[in-house]
Amino acid sequence: MATFAIILSEPTPDDWEKLKQFPASSYYIVDDRLAFFSGKDVDITAEISDIVGMNDEEKVTGIVISVEWYDGWHNNTLWEWLARQEKKNSV
Repeated sequence: MATFAIILSEPTPDDWEKLKQFPASSYYIVDDRLAFFSGKDVDITAEISDIVGMNDEEKVTGIVISVEWYDGWHNNTLWEWLARQEKKNSV
């Protein structure tokens, strides 16, 4: 299992609805252009890109990046979510 950052050039047309189809514990939406995703079944960037519409059909533009280390300043909820995912990844 890995954690990924999904960074969009513009907000998604569906307001992250496709991401919200997964269990709530598997994603963290920061804002309309940035979300994090972690899951056992989807652990390649191409699959995540397709989920949010980065494909020929929907043409959402952005990038999906695997997150292994992180630092910065943000609300506690984000840090707690990242810590839970890190703990799951180490099991």
